[in-house]
Amino acid sequence: QLKTDPVVQNDKAYNLVAMAESQIALSRYAPAIEHCTKAVTIYDEIIRLAPQDTIYPSNKSRALRIRGLAQLRRSQYDNAATSFEEARKLCADALLHVPTDTWALCNEGLALLSMGELHAQKHDDTAALESFKRGRNSFERMLAVTPDDDEALANMGRLFCREGEVLQAAKPDEAITKFQHAITAAETALDDAAEDAEARYDKARALHRLGQLYVTMGRLDDARKALQGANKEYDQALAITPNHKPAGVEKHELATLLTVVEGSRKNK
Repeated sequence: QLKTDPVVQNDKAYNLVAMAESQIALSRYAPAIEHCTKAVTIYDEIIRLAPQDTIYPSNKSRALRIRGLAQLRRSQYDNAATSFEEARKLCADALLHVPTDTWALCNEGLALLSMGELHAQKHDDTAALESFKRGRNSFERMLAVTPDDDEALANMGRLFCREGEVLQAAKPDEAITKFQHAITAAETALDDAAEDAEARYDKARALHRLGQLYVTMGRLDDARKALQGANKEYDQALAITPNHKPAGVEKHELATLLTVVEGSRKNK
């Protein structure tokens, strides 16, 4: 009975995906892909047994997206694109039946965010921006149902930041606006979750990118202010989660840039 109980099997698959996320954080991509593939197989059987329950396609979407992230880290672009597109389509199909399904909207938005990151990594800026725009639409629809949802707000901020990163070379003024929107979204999320290390990191990253852009534009005073703000947010993220690898790496990179900016301002 346990082998055919959808709830039990869903827990098993969900835990496999959680393990895969941890493995990705440790740069162990092959086992992450294996765990997610097993989870997808389990979800296929669950959906066959309980086709009326919309949560399971969304959970399968999550497994496919996490697998895609591991594939993207290994530069398996075609495989990653397939995983992200399958993840998006599952949620889109679920939303045809229940347009206000917030879990489906969340996973659809995340799949589009990941797809946009893939396009950006391949330097296809047009496709990246389109994916990011569609991802923001998913989270806007989610916020229309649950206006104070911290996860939706945080992901909106991530999408704005990624858009800014794509736009910064060709359209710096638009990029500045995107980074500012990202900072505001992160701050709004932090209002209700001040100890959220990921939201702190998101705010730091947006400030960091904004500061880098100001440096290239010669706006050194603005750059210094943004970079100092980023440094403070990295510190807070690391105080909450000392082993936050991206925050540690980017804080180190920021320290070098901030030293250069300080020196340039003094020499003016």
